[in-house]
Amino acid sequence: MTPPAIIYIPHADDLSLTFGVDVIKHLRAGRRVITVLYTDGQGSFVQDCLNGVSSSNYWGGTHNPEEEGYSLLSNIDFANARTKEYLSEGPQLGVNPDDVIVDFADTVDKEGVKT
Repeated sequence: MTPPAIIYIPHADDLSLTFGVDVIKHLRAGRRVITVLYTDGQGSFVQDCLNGVSSSNYWGGTHNPEEEGYSLLSNIDFANARTKEYLSEGPQLGVNPDDVIVDFADTVDKEGVKT
């Protein structure tokens, strides 16, 4: 039996952005793929950019949540959104949902909600 490919994911969006091609290659080779997210994203530079605290060359400026029609993202809201993103990415790439694992110090349920 071929051992599974276990991929440790540091940031929620890295599953598709960094490891997506590898995941698909392993799946096409008939391997079971297990992904493990090990950080929740709280305090990320991206959170600061979305909250208008920092500017980003990627977006070409600074966000303004009030003008753009959304509320500031708390650490918990940001972590929950990123975790939900990760939990949906794996199955979209073809990974069995039971093999899309969240394992960081803070407790998050299978729906990606901090408890």
